[in-house]
Amino acid sequence: MSLHMVFSAQGLTACQQVLQAHDHVVLIGDGVYGASALGGCSFSVIEEDLLIRGLAPNLVGHVIDYAQLVSLCAEHSPCVSWKD
Repeated sequence: MSLHMVFSAQGLTACQQVLQAHDHVVLIGDGVYGASALGGCSFSVIEEDLLIRGLAPNLVGHVIDYAQLVSLCAEHSPCVSWKD
C-alpha cells in the first residue's frame, strides 16, 4: 500500500493517474482544496491545513493531525509526495 501526500491541485491530478485501489491519500497544505474530488478512495486531510484555509473539517473525509500523518508514513511503503 502506497501513501500519497498531495500538496496542490496539480499534484492531485498527477496522483490520480497512478492511484491504486488499496492506496491512501493525505491532502496537505493547498492540497486540502481537492477533498471534494476524491470520492471513492481512502483519504485523509490535515486538520490544521483545513482550518488555516477556512474550510470546515466536518465537510471532508477523515481528518487527521501531523502526529497521525507520521503514523501513516510508518505504515505505508512507499510514501510519495505530489506537489506540481
